Amino acid sequence: MKLTLITTALVALTASALQAQYAPGLSQTERQKPWTISASLRGFYDDNYLTIPSGPSTYGLEVSPSLLYQHSAEQTSFSAKYIYDLKYYENKSITDQSHKLDLVLDHKFSELSKLRFNDSFVVAQEPEALAGAGPTATPLRTVGSNIRNTAAVDYTLPLSRQFAMDFSYANTIYRYEQDITKVNPAIGEVSRAGLLDRMEHQLSGVLRWHVLPETTAMLGYQFVAKRHSADEPIAYDTTFTPRLRSFNRDNDTHRVFVGVDQNFSEELQASLRVGADYVDYYRLPGGSKSRISPYADGSVTYTYLPGSYVQGGVRHQHYDTDVIGSFADPVLDQEATVVYAQATHKFPGDLTGSVVAQYQRTDFNGGGVGVSGNGEDYITAGLNLSYKFSPNLSAETGYNYDRLFSDVGRGFTRNRIYVGVRATF
Repeated sequence: MKLTLITTALVALTASALQAQYAPGLSQTERQKPWTISASLRGFYDDNYLTIPSGPSTYGLEVSPSLLYQHSAEQTSFSAKYIYDLKYYENKSITDQSHKLDLVLDHKFSELSKLRFNDSFVVAQEPEALAGAGPTATPLRTVGSNIRNTAAVDYTLPLSRQFAMDFSYANTIYRYEQDITKVNPAIGEVSRAGLLDRMEHQLSGVLRWHVLPETTAMLGYQFVAKRHSADEPIAYDTTFTPRLRSFNRDNDTHRVFVGVDQNFSEELQASLRVGADYVDYYRLPGGSKSRISPYADGSVTYTYLPGSYVQGGVRHQHYDTDVIGSFADPVLDQEATVVYAQATHKFPGDLTGSVVAQYQRTDFNGGGVGVSGNGEDYITAGLNLSYKFSPNLSAETGYNYDRLFSDVGRGFTRNRIYVGVRATF
């Protein structure tokens, strides 16, 4: 399919789009409807769709229908959203298919006692979709039907007018299609499943103190258990004999933190948590290792006009990685600092623009010569413009930029341009 055919079809529809925001925010009318159906058609150019150094470019076509259901009662609200996305790449005539299903259930037992359940299920190839809200374990596109599912339940228990306890449990599962049957272990190849398949459990308890109506202080503890599930070789010696397996990177984290939530006004809110992580890598062949490192999670949101806001934040924590290094001194995980910002502005009329940017610095924990003490800098940014012709039809256009600076020789640059239309009913 040639670019001229794609462009002609889309210009006839007066179209445009951007990957950075698949679904713009719902309008007030859409939020009041129980059912919302949307579909988008986009043409795109991607100059490095394989995310490799000097990778090939391609034109393509993207189709993405979605369905939203929401219901609210006096004390309970529920929403379910499903998005299907198909990308056809002209180069080599390949396709990517992704699925995303989000479920949210909120129930208020009283004004202060609340229960919330949410589940996010993703089948995808792009790293940002598989990462979810956290740091990116791998900045590389992964071919296949790769799965991430995150389920979480949170309960707020009031203790008095000033004190409350938050209890939560979250479970995240990662499954990658490329397992040992799709690589050549005889020459030391390692699969994505062997490195990244895992289950993560997170238990949290947070004591909240409502110091003032606008200020809430907190003291919290989290226990995070990571269990790698593929049971495959992940590191070989010089004779290609397996020396490490997936489970050797299992670890437990004990996190203690203090924090504050502050509402400066209806327009400006801020949140901060700081503390320390004690990480125990207890299944290494030579004996367990431990590490203490800082933990931080902060954000600020400012709504300066109706429909217009700025948000930014920073996170610092341990996270998995697809880099393994030497079998004698393997990369146990990566310590990642993520700085992010997003701005959305509603211009006069029916034009809305948004800018998103994220910088991630990761330092590898172990890895041997050439890896230990090194890391990667990963930059992503996107610009989107959306114009509504009517309540049901809008046009979008945008640009995405990705850049990986890597100390382990896999850096790349990627530029994407999107053009399309969206219909919503």
